[in-house]
Amino acid sequence: MALFGLANGIERLGKLIWVVDFRATNVRSPTDAELRKLGHKLPEIVNAVRAIDQKYSLDLRYPYPDDDMTSAVLDALAMFADASRGRYANFETISGATSPHDPVTYWWANVVEPILNKHFRGTAREVRAMRDAAIVEALIGEHSIVWHQDETGDTISDVAHGSYRSSENELAQKYGRLYTLKIVRWMSEVYTNLTKPMSGPDGDPALFGHYEIVSTFVAPDQYLRDRKRWPL
Repeated sequence: MALFGLANGIERLGKLIWVVDFRATNVRSPTDAELRKLGHKLPEIVNAVRAIDQKYSLDLRYPYPDDDMTSAVLDALAMFADASRGRYANFETISGATSPHDPVTYWWANVVEPILNKHFRGTAREVRAMRDAAIVEALIGEHSIVWHQDETGDTISDVAHGSYRSSENELAQKYGRLYTLKIVRWMSEVYTNLTKPMSGPDGDPALFGHYEIVSTFVAPDQYLRDRKRWPL
């Protein structure tokens, strides 16, 4: 599941940034016990990175995206990363229980719906989606059987609804990717700005070339939105 990779990736990149700052401040690596104190909660890790960003007064092309969509993405990822809530929701379903924390439903309600309200509903894109749905319904609707459960658990039982939902999903994937990668981009630029000066011939050999691994995430919005395969 994409949420697993995203949650783990943001957590690990945040901890790498924290370790770099620790090494620069203490001239040694943190102990395992010291690193464990940072915990696993994404909001706290992101706040630690924000503090490091401010500590060094980094001049970033892409500063922290402090907006409602970023908060929604982090909240959804944090919910999923919490083993007692989102991460094992599917196991509860297999056992016959109904989980109140299904990660897909939560993502749709808290991330996708705001995206659709901002970028889809009431736009020319939605008009085209409704037109296309009507056309495909007229062409094959009476000759088709549709039975599909959407991300919220509701049933899609006609071609027009399925076509319209496909248009919603296409846009949701683009902008869900954009708003998530804005967080990754900011963290990648923080990491690059911290490690690049420290990894030269007279710098910290443990950090040599690390910034190259995340450099492709430091890209304009359109690139983050439209590119489907990561990393490069």
